[in-house]
Amino acid sequence: YGYNDTPRFTDDEIAEILAVVNKYKTHPALFGWYMCDEPRGAEWRSEIIRLAGIIAQADPYHPTIPLDNGARGVVGLADAGEILWIDPYPGFGVGKGPHVPMNKVAIAIQDIWRGLGPETGKLLWVAPQAFSYGGDDPERSKVERAPTYLEERTMTYMALVHGADGIVY
Repeated sequence: YGYNDTPRFTDDEIAEILAVVNKYKTHPALFGWYMCDEPRGAEWRSEIIRLAGIIAQADPYHPTIPLDNGARGVVGLADAGEILWIDPYPGFGVGKGPHVPMNKVAIAIQDIWRGLGPETGKLLWVAPQAFSYGGDDPERSKVERAPTYLEERTMTYMALVHGADGIVY
């Protein structure tokens, strides 16, 4: 909400979103509703939480799923989803290991469960880094790389051992 308490999503936008929800909520391939990817700002997060409630009323049979890249962000989005999702990417450099130690994955999951409490009823998914930040950029590709098979496997098992309920690459 802004200074004038105007919602970020207009009534017309909410109607458009609900039209999509109502169109697809009975489709057999639908698993859930992906809410956001790393939203920034308290106002925007409040709006995502409001929207999740609206979607849950329209379709109580499919979960809403917000994503953030930090534990604090995921905990702050707890009211926006039944399944919470984090992507704690270490970043991998050419000719060396990760920029941030891979235990970032374990620490993030532990921090989320600590922040949510033991009886939260939420599920937690983890998206291990499975790409290079270098992508198609030749200059950045000189210093960034994708994780190796062993690094990918380490992030995956680290997530599962520390309480992740699901892995999505």
